[in-house]
Amino acid sequence: MSIDVTPLLTPISESAPAGEEARATESYEAIAAEIEKMTSLSGASPIDWALVEQQGANLLSSQTKDFMLAAWVSAAWMERHGLEGLEAGLELQAGLIENFWETAFPSLKRLRGRRNALSWWTERASNWLERNELPAIDSATRARMVDAATRMDSGLAERDPDAPPLLNFVQQLKRLDVIPDAGNENNANGTTAAESNAANDAPNHSANDTSAASTATSAPQRAAAVSTNPTAPIVTALTSPDQLSTLDDISQALHPISDALGHISSALINIDRLHPLLIELSRFAARTTLLSAPPAVSGTTSLNPPPAPILDAFQTICDAGNAEGMIEFCESRILAFPFWLDLDYQSARGYEMLGTQGARMRQAVIKNVLSFTERLPELEYLTFSDGTPFASDDTRQWLADCRAMNSGAAATDSFEKTRQQARAAAGDGQHDQAMQLYQDMIQSTFSGRDQFRARIALLELFMSVNGSADPIPLAQPIVYDCESRNLAEWEPALTAQALQSVLKACKQALANTDVFNDTQRRGNYQQLQQNALQQLARIDFPAASRFAQ
Repeated sequence: MSIDVTPLLTPISESAPAGEEARATESYEAIAAEIEKMTSLSGASPIDWALVEQQGANLLSSQTKDFMLAAWVSAAWMERHGLEGLEAGLELQAGLIENFWETAFPSLKRLRGRRNALSWWTERASNWLERNELPAIDSATRARMVDAATRMDSGLAERDPDAPPLLNFVQQLKRLDVIPDAGNENNANGTTAAESNAANDAPNHSANDTSAASTATSAPQRAAAVSTNPTAPIVTALTSPDQLSTLDDISQALHPISDALGHISSALINIDRLHPLLIELSRFAARTTLLSAPPAVSGTTSLNPPPAPILDAFQTICDAGNAEGMIEFCESRILAFPFWLDLDYQSARGYEMLGTQGARMRQAVIKNVLSFTERLPELEYLTFSDGTPFASDDTRQWLADCRAMNSGAAATDSFEKTRQQARAAAGDGQHDQAMQLYQDMIQSTFSGRDQFRARIALLELFMSVNGSADPIPLAQPIVYDCESRNLAEWEPALTAQALQSVLKACKQALANTDVFNDTQRRGNYQQLQQNALQQLARIDFPAASRFAQ
C-alpha cells in the first residue's frame, strides 16, 4: 500500500494527542463544501476529491483527529485510488478507534456524531464494493483489509456497544477475488492457491487438540483468516476412506468442508438473513470438527475466555433487548467461540422477539445446539480458564426447557399441559396466542397454585418477547403474593422460582434508559431488587449468590 496513513495517526502533540477542533477552519469548510455537492440538486460541478484528500490529510496530520474528516478523506482515497484507497481508509478508521477514541472529535459526549461518520463511510464503501467490477488482489492485501475491518468492529464493540456491527461489511471484504499464486504445486492437482490457503489457514479443530479448536483464537484473528475465492471451487478432493483411521483424521478431513460452508453461509446472509439454512451452515462450519470436549480439571478448561470487551458488549447488547443487535452479535461470533453456548441462547431470544418472522430461525438454533450438547453433553457444565461458564444458569435452564419441549413427554397436570401448548405457540412466533392460553387457564382454574404458576410463566414470556420493556408492573403482584401469603413457608421451591423471575425483571428494567434516568423509579426498583434478593437468599442461597454477582 503506497498511501501512508502513519502521519494521519501520529499524535498532534504529547499534551493534546488529538489536537483541537478544526471545524471552524477554512480548510475544513472547503472540504465540507465539496462533500455537500453530493446532495446538491443543481449538480453544477463534480466533487474535487483531490482537494478533499489533500486538505483533509493535512488537517488530520497537523491539527486534529476527527472522525468525520477521516470518513471524507477515506472516501476520497477510495474514489481516487480504488482498492488501495479502500485499504488505506480501513487502516485510518481502525487506527482512530484504537488510538484516539478518548480524545478525538466529535467528543465522547457526541457519540452519535461519531457513529454517523463511521456509518457514512462504511455504507459508502459497501456500496462502492457492490457497484464496481474490481480486479483480483493478492491474498495478503485482502487479509489486511479484513483484519482492519474486524479491528474496527471489535474496537467499536468494546468502546461503543450501541454502534451497529460491521459483520456484513467484513463479509464483503472476505469475498474479494484473490490472485492465485503462480507456480503453486497444488495447481498440478487442479487445486488453486486460494483453495490451499483456505485449508492451511483454517484453525486445527482436531479431536486430540481441542485447545486449538477453542476460543483461544480471537474473533479478529479468525475473521482475518484468508477466505477462498467464492467463484472458484472451494473443497479439495475428498480423502479416501482407507486414509481415515482415527478421529483426528476425520477432523482434518472435515476442515475444507466446514471452511467452504462457512463462506457459503456468509454469502447467504446477504441473500436471505432469515433462511434456516444459514443456521445449519454456520453451526456446521463452527462445530463439526469438534469431536470431543476440551480437557478440563474440576470443570475448568484451559481455553481462553472471550475478551473482556466482547463480554461487556455482549452483556450490554443483551440487556438492551434489541433483537437485531442480539442476533447479529451472537451469530457473527459463533465461529470464533464455538463452545460459548450463551451465544445460542441469546440468538434464539433475538429470533423469538421477531415473532413469526424469526420462528424458523429460532427452531434451527435450538435443533443445532441440542444436537451439539447431545454429542458433547459435558459442555454446558464446563468453564473457560477464568471460570466464565460455557453456559450461564439462564442458558442451562433454557437448554433444559428445550429438551423438555422436544421430549414429547405427557403433561403431569393441567398447568404443564397449558405450558406445553403455550411454548409450542411461542415457538411458532404466536406470542399473543401463548399469553392467551395462560390467561384462559388463570380464569378457568380453581387452583390458586396453578394460577400463580401461570402468572410467573406470563412474566417470563413477556420478558422473552419484549427485551427492552419495563416488566416491573407485571412482576410486583407476584412479589405481593409471595409476601402476603407467606409462600416461602409452604412452597419454597415455587417461591424461589418466582423470586428469580422477579430478579430477572429488575435486571431488565434497570437496563432500560427511561427507568435509569427516572431517579425515583430507579430507586424503587433497586429496593425491590434488594428485597427479592434477600428473600431468595433465605430459600436458595446459591441461586441468590448468582444474582448478586
